Amino acid sequence: YTFQSMSYTIEVYRKKIQPEKDIIQVATYVAFFPQLVAGPIERADRLLPQLADPKSLNLNDIGMGLTRIAFGLFRKLVIADRVALYVNVVYDDPSRFTTGELWLAALLFLVQIYHDFAGYSDMAIGSARLFGIHLMENFKLPLIAPTIGAFWNRWHISLSTWFRDYLFLPLGGFRKGGQRAALNAMVVFALCGLWHGAEWHYVSWGIYHGFALPIYVAWRSWKRKRKKKKGITLSAPGAFAGTAWLTLCILTTYLVNAFGCVFFRSPDLPTAWYVFSRLPFPSDLDPVFSPLAILGLLAILAGSMLIDVLTEFGNLVDRWNRLPVWTRAVFVTCMFALTAVTAVNHAEPYIYFQF
Repeated sequence: YTFQSMSYTIEVYRKKIQPEKDIIQVATYVAFFPQLVAGPIERADRLLPQLADPKSLNLNDIGMGLTRIAFGLFRKLVIADRVALYVNVVYDDPSRFTTGELWLAALLFLVQIYHDFAGYSDMAIGSARLFGIHLMENFKLPLIAPTIGAFWNRWHISLSTWFRDYLFLPLGGFRKGGQRAALNAMVVFALCGLWHGAEWHYVSWGIYHGFALPIYVAWRSWKRKRKKKKGITLSAPGAFAGTAWLTLCILTTYLVNAFGCVFFRSPDLPTAWYVFSRLPFPSDLDPVFSPLAILGLLAILAGSMLIDVLTEFGNLVDRWNRLPVWTRAVFVTCMFALTAVTAVNHAEPYIYFQF
C-alpha cells in the first residue's frame, strides 16, 4: 500500500504520468485487494489504465485465474508448509541438532520462503485475473539463477525494481563510479533489510547482500577488463563443459543466498551467529533421516521444479488457451483435490505477512 502510493506520487512529480482525476480509481489502485498485503507491487502506469478500461470477463481469464490460484495453493500448502515442519523445529532450538541438520535447514529455508511467497504471488495474480486484471510476474525461476545479480533480477521483481528506480538510481546508481555504486547498493540493501523488520538480524541480512552484489559486479567488471586488455577470445564451450559450469554457478548462487537466509530466518542475531559458528565444522554432518523422509524431501524438490518448469518453460498460457474448456476444468479440479489431500493440516502463516 505504501510503496504503491509512493510510486504514484513520485511518478506524477517526475511528470512521467498524468495525475488521475478520479479518486475512486486512485483508491482502487493503492488498495487493490489481491496483491495489497504482499505484492506484486504494481506501478500506476500499468494498473490504472486497466482499472479505467475494464474488459468483459472471458473463459480464458477465468481458466488462467483458477490455474494460478491452484498452483499458488499447491506451492504454499504442500511445498512451503511441509518444508516449514522441519525448518521451524530446527530454528526453534538449533543446539539440539547436528551440523548436517543445520545445513539442511539453511538450504531448505530458501525453498520454503520461495514457494511461500511465490505461492502468494500466484494467488494474487490469479485472483486479479478473475476480474480481468493482469498483474506483473513477481518471480522468474530465482532458485536456478546463475549469478547473484540474476537472482535479484528474478526474485520479488516488483520490490527489487522499486528499490532500483526510487532509491538506487536517485542515489547515483552506477553513474558515479564503482565505489559509489557499491555504497549505494549497501544503503539500498540495508534499508531493504530494515524494511523487513527493525531487528538486527534483518539489517545484517541486508548488509550481507549489500556486500555480495557489489563483489559480484566488481568480479564481472574485472573479468571483462581482463579479457579486453589481453584480447582474449573465448570459443564457445562444449555442451558438457557449458552445462557443468552453469550448474556450478547455479549451486554457488544458491549457496550464497541460503547462507544469507540464516540471518533472515533466525529469530534474533545471537541465534544466527550460533548457526554460523556450527556450519563450518564437519564434526557431526550426518543427519538422521528415515528413507521415507528422504523420499518425501525428494518429492517436494521435484514438485518445486515441476511447477517452475510448467509456468516458465512450458508456455502454459498458450497451451492452456488451446485446450478444451472441459479439460481445463478437470485439470484445475484435480489440482485443488491434490492440494487438499497432500496439504499440511495446520495453519502456517505466510512469511511475508509479518513485514
